[in-house]
Amino acid sequence: MPDSALPAILAPGHFLGSASVSLRLPGIDIQCLVPTVGEHDVLEHAHADAHYILVVRGGYLSDAHGFDARSVHPCLIYNPPGIVHRDRFRDDALPGRAGLRCGRFMAISLRPDLLVDGAGAVRLPDHAVRASREAFDLARHLWLAMENGHPDPACAESLCFDMLGATADDAERRRRLMPPWLRRVRERLHDEHASAPPLARIAAEAGVHPVYLARAFRQQIGCSPGAYLRRCRLLHAARALARSGRPLADIALDCGFSDQAHFCREFRRGYGMTPSDYRIRARA
Repeated sequence: MPDSALPAILAPGHFLGSASVSLRLPGIDIQCLVPTVGEHDVLEHAHADAHYILVVRGGYLSDAHGFDARSVHPCLIYNPPGIVHRDRFRDDALPGRAGLRCGRFMAISLRPDLLVDGAGAVRLPDHAVRASREAFDLARHLWLAMENGHPDPACAESLCFDMLGATADDAERRRRLMPPWLRRVRERLHDEHASAPPLARIAAEAGVHPVYLARAFRQQIGCSPGAYLRRCRLLHAARALARSGRPLADIALDCGFSDQAHFCREFRRGYGMTPSDYRIRARA
């Protein structure tokens, strides 16, 4: 696929809205925004950083797992880095629409170093998901503090970490509800990301048909097995970049990429930056 056909990757901290209030914390950027791009003008895109979107007001459309497109109530969505989506506000939520109040949202960006450092403490979802009520309530408190003037940074940071913990706890509950065979398949893809066997063989060893495995995997985890495997490879590569000075070619082969060029191409698609830039940023 030519690069021109790839979805756009938005730079860290960039969203389709105009910011009214912002706060920068160690590893975290918070912005309160008003949407500025019409529903039909939003194309498929991804974000370089993992982030939350708190929809405060206005009709919103999302592909996140657990999102109800019929609902107009406020909600909180978590997106890992590099997830391609077309989440957007409906046109009637934009400023200037007669008789209707415009949409409002808050974006909480999580910089790569924060997620790498906390990888052993929390296991966040690896697919877009509507966050739990507990995480939503914490985000709502943060929004109110932001709207009333800059909150105390220590308080804002505490709310963000509590939100991450609530999201990780909810993700763990979802994992426990998976069928045992699917949980084993997922763990195998994660553990054997560098040399995973073909899907047909994995399905045969799990005792299910490959088509059934692919369908169940997407329903439960929110992506295809192949997409999950690519994310696992990128995650392990990101950790190696942040924690060592090993050559890119060695990291590429250890994480399952065919060569350094393949690794750099996939990493840029997933994280919106080159492996070298990521290493500099994560270790700054």
